[in-house]
Amino acid sequence: FHRGNLVLTGDAAHPVLSFTSQGAGAAIEDAVLLSDLLRGCTSRAAMVAAFAQFDAARREQVRQWLDAGRSLYQQFVEPVFDGMQVPLAK
Repeated sequence: FHRGNLVLTGDAAHPVLSFTSQGAGAAIEDAVLLSDLLRGCTSRAAMVAAFAQFDAARREQVRQWLDAGRSLYQQFVEPVFDGMQVPLAK
């Protein structure tokens, strides 16, 4: 999510599938966490360390969203029917 003094957030950092409905929420979470980590940084080294902390903190959560999105996508494109009939709206 980061390189030098550049950090990616929101959909640029983790383009999750729309099936997870996490895009806007993830961007807000990213902004809050990143602003907390950057508060008080007075040097480039501190900023880079904050970016590394951001990466470590968000990576696992984003992986879970990606996995969930792939699973939901698979269920959508190849649904498994167990004999249950879905009523149609009239």
